[in-house]
Amino acid sequence: MTLKRIIITLSILSVIFSLFFFNKLENAMMVGAGSKAKFLCSNVFISHRTPESVLENEACNATRNIGFLGRLGDVLTICNVDPDDQSASCRLLWIKRKAVFQQNLGATLLYGTASAQIKKSENMVRNRKIADLNPLPSKQESISVTTPWPIGDQINTNVISDNCLNEINLLLDKAFQEKNKKTPSRTHGIVIVYDGKLIAERYASDLGYSMDTPHYGWSMTKSVASILIGILAKQGKLDIFAPAPIQQWRDPQAPKDPTDTRHSITTDQLLRMSSGLEFNEDYDNPISDVNNMLFGNLSNMVGFAASKQMITEPDTLWQYSTAASTLLGAVIRNTLNSEKEYQTFARQELFDKLGMHSAIIETDQSGNLGTGSYMWASPRDWARFGLFCLQNGRWQKEQILPENWMEYATTPTATDSMAHYGAQFWLNSRRIYYPSLPADLYECRGKDIQRVTIIPSQKLIVARFGYTPNASDWDHEGFVRELIQILMHS
Repeated sequence: MTLKRIIITLSILSVIFSLFFFNKLENAMMVGAGSKAKFLCSNVFISHRTPESVLENEACNATRNIGFLGRLGDVLTICNVDPDDQSASCRLLWIKRKAVFQQNLGATLLYGTASAQIKKSENMVRNRKIADLNPLPSKQESISVTTPWPIGDQINTNVISDNCLNEINLLLDKAFQEKNKKTPSRTHGIVIVYDGKLIAERYASDLGYSMDTPHYGWSMTKSVASILIGILAKQGKLDIFAPAPIQQWRDPQAPKDPTDTRHSITTDQLLRMSSGLEFNEDYDNPISDVNNMLFGNLSNMVGFAASKQMITEPDTLWQYSTAASTLLGAVIRNTLNSEKEYQTFARQELFDKLGMHSAIIETDQSGNLGTGSYMWASPRDWARFGLFCLQNGRWQKEQILPENWMEYATTPTATDSMAHYGAQFWLNSRRIYYPSLPADLYECRGKDIQRVTIIPSQKLIVARFGYTPNASDWDHEGFVRELIQILMHS
């Protein structure tokens, strides 16, 4: 090979490498700026927190997982919250991302990084037809402060002794004390329910949190998606063992591929994370599938999830996947008769019945419910959801779920070798995660240690919320274990 050819070859390889690196860098920047804009918009307009508090205490880390930039990405990101426009924008070098808030729908991250495309997306979102939802009822209208929780808002400590309550309060004091400033637990709220009664709670009031502050559930939303699917099954509208109604897999106009068997994936297999679909669930990788789907430059999360190819046959591999939970939202959408029914379904069939008036599941730009990780609710409302599950889907005198749904949802998935996952609920059946806690424990589990822990044998629910990226900074097992010991000796 002549010197000229060597130089040309090296030049071409250099260009290819540069383009590859640049594309990855730009994608990572889109995710970083997008996650920060979305998180900021949701916190300010749903949780009514100040932008300064959000940026200082949580969103400060939203861009730090960008491998190419590290902490420099956080320093270079410029954010702005517009209260009149009800939006939040973040710019990272030449990449700009924007999220807009709408009543009853939450914050929506817009497609596009250039001003013209962002404006087009914003017009599309703000002008889309929204179902005629009544405004969220005020606390005074919806909940009596003199009626015991869960119907009302009053704490009921009659089920425990004064000494027991004092010990629980000391335990809560310890939970909110930061032992190490370099690795704080950042606990924002804890609600304790025993024997169906709310007996204790605590909130990080110095950070603006109270019993009314909606918290980001992250993947706890997946458990709610399971319940919504269960309601459809109870109403006779859905057979979970039939092929899931995913339009992209059944489109008659799509080219026929005899090797594509995605149309045979059932709703049960989506619920149990055993669909066989390829998906990279690495939150630490800025260009992973999960980060691209939730915060990348996309307009349709369902379309992204449905486009993933199969890596194995259904029911042969358990693999945790937010894509599967996102597709459950499409199952709900394609099962119901109208867009209005879809938009109001969670509110009318679950949240209003349980008194979860703070609850909201946000949507993407195409109007898909973010059933993989987009739900917000106050700690007390998350605890109401836990109590509903503990009561096997019965609330007051109504059996909202099939009577055996929670048994189904908490039965280990056959392809899960650790037997620690059911139908969108985490299990402790083999005591893998919590060796010192009861085996009948199951929970809703979200990123940064959001938890609704349900222990039927102890008649106990512990709802914990915070911003704890490092799992070792919060000992959830130890907290629940101490609580059980206190209650046993009350």
